[in-house]
Amino acid sequence: MKNIEQWFKEQNWNAQTFQKQCWKAYTNGQSGMLHAPTGSGKTYALWGGIVEEMSRSKIPPKGLHALWITPLRALGVEIQKATQKMLNDFNPSLLVGLRSADTPQSQRTKLLKSPPFGLVSTPESVHVLLGNSNHQKYFKHLKVVVVDEWHELLGSKRGVQVELAL
Repeated sequence: MKNIEQWFKEQNWNAQTFQKQCWKAYTNGQSGMLHAPTGSGKTYALWGGIVEEMSRSKIPPKGLHALWITPLRALGVEIQKATQKMLNDFNPSLLVGLRSADTPQSQRTKLLKSPPFGLVSTPESVHVLLGNSNHQKYFKHLKVVVVDEWHELLGSKRGVQVELAL
């Protein structure tokens, strides 16, 4: 069974101390806030523990387990690609979806009918999902929520949307 540190080595990367601390904290059931410079590996610090936990599971997870909320749609695309890349190396049958105002209706319907393992979304799209009549079933397996760029949301209507959603 591959672990996250092995995966980093396969990418020819050295795991940062803060990434290892995040993986350990997640494994220990802790929650918290990560503050690190842009481009330092925050996405993999947060996603690594999630993916490693999933890889230890004897039964492949079904339904939405991880929700990543980002205020920036363009950043959402990057996060979705990076997280899917990691997930592909652990379990290629699991997907990370992307849901924003730009998501075509056909893809939105597909995401509702068959929730991915992970979902990257905007605050507004999370509220649309919560407004769906089947929202309890959709979020039934949700284990972890990551709020990205929280400082961009603080003190705004969108920040209040995230607070209410949580």
